[in-house]
Amino acid sequence: MATDNRPKERDPREQLLIDQINNIHGSLVTAAEQDVGRMPERVFKEIWLPFFAGDNPLPYEVTLNHWVNFAGSPSRQVRVVDTNGKVLFTVPPLFNRDAINPLSSSDKSIAHVVISAEQYSGISPIQGQRYLDGELKKRALIMRVPAAVMTNLKSWNDIFQRYGRPAIATATADEPNKTTPGDDIDYDVAPL
Repeated sequence: MATDNRPKERDPREQLLIDQINNIHGSLVTAAEQDVGRMPERVFKEIWLPFFAGDNPLPYEVTLNHWVNFAGSPSRQVRVVDTNGKVLFTVPPLFNRDAINPLSSSDKSIAHVVISAEQYSGISPIQGQRYLDGELKKRALIMRVPAAVMTNLKSWNDIFQRYGRPAIATATADEPNKTTPGDDIDYDVAPL
């Protein structure tokens, strides 16, 4: 008895369903790519560059919460545009999902952590920073720097260089962070 090795033709209803699923998937991907905040360069330069560069005092009272509200999420990018609407550069996300596991043993979302850290900072900036550091350490996946994080670091360095600001210290992707003897290092993250 001979077997037929030709590909089986799909039922027209099954093919229609597959085509609709592919169309919906394409629409969702396109929508996600277009769903990025846009900000005029003047606003970024005058308000947000001093904030991200760590200027003290800040020319405007802005917080991480303000940025997250504008961006929509700590893991979303924002495009900075000129007066004609041309994209000059993209501000990388504050939190990179490749380096942080949002599903840690904690039941707090990243958004909740950011908001709570902001509230603690209102009481004491040190307390807010310690809270944020502690919560992010719980979610750290690895002690190495993933390539995606290096891409974001390069983006920040390019932005700072554009405005004459000092670059952020760099490390090589997928290599442990290098330290010198005598550095104060906190090793309380358990190895995987």
